[in-house]
Amino acid sequence: MSDFNISAIGVKAQRKLASGLSNRKTARLILDERANNLLDKAFKVLLLVASSRREAEKVTKSVIKLVVKIGLLARQEQFSRDEESVDCGRQLRLRFRNLIMSVSSFHRIEYTYDRCFLLDQLEACHRLLRSMLGSHLTEKSQALLELVFEFFCRPEVLDAMFQASANCSLHTAFTQLCRELDDFVDSGVI
Repeated sequence: MSDFNISAIGVKAQRKLASGLSNRKTARLILDERANNLLDKAFKVLLLVASSRREAEKVTKSVIKLVVKIGLLARQEQFSRDEESVDCGRQLRLRFRNLIMSVSSFHRIEYTYDRCFLLDQLEACHRLLRSMLGSHLTEKSQALLELVFEFFCRPEVLDAMFQASANCSLHTAFTQLCRELDDFVDSGVI
């Protein structure tokens, strides 16, 4: 009976619950309004750059599941507090912030888009996330992480987003997404 740990069972139950929270309507119950608005705008962009609606929905659901799981892990203080883990978290936050600022800048200023730079930034974020979350996620959740980064690291997806001026609806949707991302950065959320 000494192996019985209420908090461990609670975390497992929350993770299990999180795995069922994959659609945008359900995510509204857990995420705040700003995060939901960001996900809605991201979904609109994904619909326009993905090869199919099904693919856009799959990537969006994967992002929602990962965000909820990471939030639950952080709220339950499941991340190690050793110096290496704290440094990894700090590096991830900084890399992710730089990635968002670069995306926004590349969108606002024509002819500055640099695919190789973005791919490097995405890969760095991916490595840091895998390192930070590796022991906390199941194989299935790790597959979600791979799916999300595989999608966003596809050159044709990045090219479509940054050559959006040829597609008016994509340009509008991407502009709205970048504004939302800028608000997250400006407010210090990211």
